[in-house]
Parts: sequence; C-alpha cells; structure tokens
Amino acid sequence: MAGHKGARRAVGAVLAGATALLGAAAAPAGATGGAGQGLCADGVTAVAGVTVEGDAWVDGAVCDLTDVVVTGDLTVYGDRQVTLTGVTVGGDLGAKGLVTLTGSTVQGGILASAASLVVQDSHVWHSVRGYADTATVSGSVVDGAVNVRAKDLTVELSTVGGWANLIASQQAEVAWSTFGRGLTSKGAGELWLCGSDVAADVAVRGLANPGRVGATTAAAGNACSTASLPADHARAGLADAERDAVNVGGWLVVEHNLGAVTLASATVAGNLSCASNWGAVDFVGATVAGLSTGQCWA
Repeated sequence: MAGHKGARRAVGAVLAGATALLGAAAAPAGATGGAGQGLCADGVTAVAGVTVEGDAWVDGAVCDLTDVVVTGDLTVYGDRQVTLTGVTVGGDLGAKGLVTLTGSTVQGGILASAASLVVQDSHVWHSVRGYADTATVSGSVVDGAVNVRAKDLTVELSTVGGWANLIASQQAEVAWSTFGRGLTSKGAGELWLCGSDVAADVAVRGLANPGRVGATTAAAGNACSTASLPADHARAGLADAERDAVNVGGWLVVEHNLGAVTLASATVAGNLSCASNWGAVDFVGATVAGLSTGQCWA
C-alpha cells in the first residue's frame, strides 16, 4: 500500500500547452469538490499525451483519451461515450454513460452507474463497484473487490484480489480467472463459471435460469467457450475436466436456486452445501474434501 501511495504522489507535472489542448470548461451542474479540468470541451473529441494536475471530468459527449495522466479523480458525467487508452488516473474513476478502459491504470477504484463498462487489459488498484447494463472485466488485474450489478456481466482472464459479488439479471460469465478471496454469484440470470481458481468460498444463489460450474461451451461469444482460452494459458494443454474445473479453496454453497445447477467439474477443499433449491442440483462432477450436505448429500 505504501508503494501505491508513493506512486500516486509521483504522477507528473502538466505538459506544456495542455490547457489549450484540453479546452477549459466550467464544472458541470452537480459536480463537487475543488478546482478541476474539463476534458474534450468546446467540441474537442480527442485528447492525447497531456497531464492534468488534480481532478478532471469529461465535458464532451464523445471523448477519446490516449496517454493522458490525471493526478486526481476522473469523473464521466451523464450520457458520455468515453474511451481511455493508456490512461493513468491517480485517484478514483466515476463512470457513467459508455466507458471503455484499455491498457489503463486506475490508482483508486471505479464506481460505475453506466450503460456499459469495459475494463480491458487494465489495472485497478482498489475495487470495481456499482451498476452497469453490461459490465466486462477482461485480461485485467483488480487488487480490491468486484461488486457489480448488471444485466450481462463478464469476468474473464482476470485476477481479482478481493471478494467478487456478481449480480446478473440476465447472464453472468466467469472464465479463466483467479480470485484471491471468494466469489458470490446471484440474481435471476444464467450462470457460466469455468476454468477458475477461488481461494475462499463460492456461493451460487438465487438463479432463475440454469447455472453451470466447471462447464464450457462451443457457443461463440461466451466467455466459457473453449475458443476464448488463449493457447498460451496455463490451462490450455490440460484434459477437458482439469481445464474447465473450478477449484474452490473453501466451501461451495448452492442454495435458493429456481434454475437447475450443474457442477460439471469442481474441486472443493471444504464442504459442499446444497439447500432450498427448487431446481435440480447435479453434483456428480464435484470432488469434495469435506462433507456433502443437504441436497448434495451422497
């Protein structure tokens, strides 16, 4: 943590001519805090290679930020369409509208209330939390938690240091990822969970549609499609069951699900607990070191 604070303090000075390139803008209605800088003001749709000391916000409806450094917080207000490529944010990112990060670093956390949030090949030092119609974390590292509610929610090829609480009303896809703590998936949507390692407990709750743990598909566009696994991934050369397995370091809890839940390939270091499920629970693919209880009692 001390290294993170030191790095945040070290984010650099304003480049020459930055103010002219950005276009000065007054803070939008509802903005709080002290002085800051509006980006993509006065019809500008792209800003590259500048540093903003302090906080910033996106002023234009469409804004592409490339190799930009903001030493404080960056806020995207309203119905903005914003892409951040190679951007460093020294504080937090507040994301509304359609926000896509690629190859970027957020030294704080991300708070979303967005139509679309995409975190691609990026590093978030704290947590990702909030709501989006669609939310994707792909090829990224999140040092903190991921607490997100969405219609469609995907975490793939990523590392999450904290607990992941994923609430999806339509579909959640969790693939080829590592979780430093636990994982909770709940909501009315369908669940695909495959090829992942979870250090603590996994809970699957409240599904109205089918849930699949340790299963892959040939369907294009699904994070648990075998086609989505890179050839150089550590699981790529394994037998199907090992490749697809969800390895749980604690308990696996399956409860209060209307939809059927299939444990196709799972290894559980603790107990397997299945209770109050209206849908069937197929646990034949689970290898359990502890006890199997409730509807999974064998």
